[in-house]
Amino acid sequence: MSGRCAWLLVVFGCSGAAVGTSEEGSSTSESGGESSSSGESEAPTSEGSGDDATTGEVDGCPVDWAGDLALGPAPVQLDEGLAVPIDIIELSARLTLDVEGKAAEVEALVKFRVGDAAGRPIFDLRQEPVGELDGEAIDALWTRDFGGSTGAEMRVLDREVAACSEHVLTLRYTLVRPPGFAADPPKFEVNGVAWDFAFNDVAPRMFLEQWLPANLVHDRHGISLALEIAGGAAGQRVISNGEVVGGEGLWQIDWPEDSTAQSPMLVLAPGDKVVSDSVTLDGVTFEVHRSLAYSEEPAAFLEVLTEAYAGFAVSTGAYRYPRFVAYVNKNAGMEYDGGTTSDIGALRHELFHSWYGRGVRPRRGADGWLDEAWTEYNTGTPALPAAVMDLADPPVKLCDDDPWSRTTSLTAYGVGKAVFAGIAAEAGVEPLRASMREFYAAHAGEPVTTQMVEQHLHCTLQVPAVRALFHRFVYGRQGEAAAAPGC
Repeated sequence: MSGRCAWLLVVFGCSGAAVGTSEEGSSTSESGGESSSSGESEAPTSEGSGDDATTGEVDGCPVDWAGDLALGPAPVQLDEGLAVPIDIIELSARLTLDVEGKAAEVEALVKFRVGDAAGRPIFDLRQEPVGELDGEAIDALWTRDFGGSTGAEMRVLDREVAACSEHVLTLRYTLVRPPGFAADPPKFEVNGVAWDFAFNDVAPRMFLEQWLPANLVHDRHGISLALEIAGGAAGQRVISNGEVVGGEGLWQIDWPEDSTAQSPMLVLAPGDKVVSDSVTLDGVTFEVHRSLAYSEEPAAFLEVLTEAYAGFAVSTGAYRYPRFVAYVNKNAGMEYDGGTTSDIGALRHELFHSWYGRGVRPRRGADGWLDEAWTEYNTGTPALPAAVMDLADPPVKLCDDDPWSRTTSLTAYGVGKAVFAGIAAEAGVEPLRASMREFYAAHAGEPVTTQMVEQHLHCTLQVPAVRALFHRFVYGRQGEAAAAPGC
């Protein structure tokens, strides 16, 4: 195996070290910190599910069975037995909002499969459901910490399923505000329903799992939501980056087959609290829906978006979505696939995420630092800096080694941006942008790892700063970085 191939197979842990599980069921990892002899990445020996990441084949299962299982963590041994990751094939749900009763009821159906190990299925949901697996009542739904970070637990079904098997999970529950750091459930008002999925990447379990069954962010599948608002006011607005059909209290919203737990945007708003406008540029429709928190006409926001779009399409590559949907509100700022809920000052930043973040996507929560760092480098103040970083400064870990990690470090905005500025100081701003444009062209729509980006920059730019800065300020390692494998 060539040095380049060996490097490209290191796609799981940020340190490149082997990651396994403890007897207690919590993930453990070699830190890759001061004890690391050279910082040289090694192929993982127990991370993943025993799959061949280059072919997508799962050992012992049909060739076409793997789906996204090859991208996720390994099974985890619990005291009660082996817990196994799943590959969601399809997620569909019906959400009924009773305005008079002020209640939100969900019935969700998850079709999924497991890989070459029998065990108890792992997924996530922050609500408390009842339901059935393959038509039989669920006895228990555990919450387990696999080591991602505080608050990054997952759910485990107390039912063992066979290896290489496919299943249907049905869950029913009343939507409530999840405990801890979380978004609010639907708010019932006299003139309609107000709600925002309100995802967040700086705290764990803040994506779709707040409201619907979900997996980690590597898993891609279609999402279908039937929405009924019973007793709602006329003019209710349903704002989404999905395909929305219907009206007068009944809507169907569908998101495409490559959606993840980070993808779907949904905002409900009373019709008299939103002002909207749209424009089409280069075949892309831009929609702006602004709340009454702002007095500006939507056309002003559309001008900001279309001007930024024209620049990003040249600097970064072809936009991959048919629309961009923006809900503009105070103190909002979250990216979705071809959409955003955003404050006025963050519009350019959130739009750029449709290239990096929701175009090129993080394979794990810990790889999300890249989205914020590269987006801030391109859209922050100052934009596109070139400034040497001092390798004597204390190390910073932006990319967590644990495969169950589910947050983006807040330091990604500052330190992450500085990493790219340091590379630009040695390689040049335009060569750096050209390299990232090439990476986007090769991986748009795919989940990628930190190591893939590092190797691409190293091979295209051929400057020591890439390896040195990633070593110290992304992986948080001490000492001198080893020479990278050949290209």
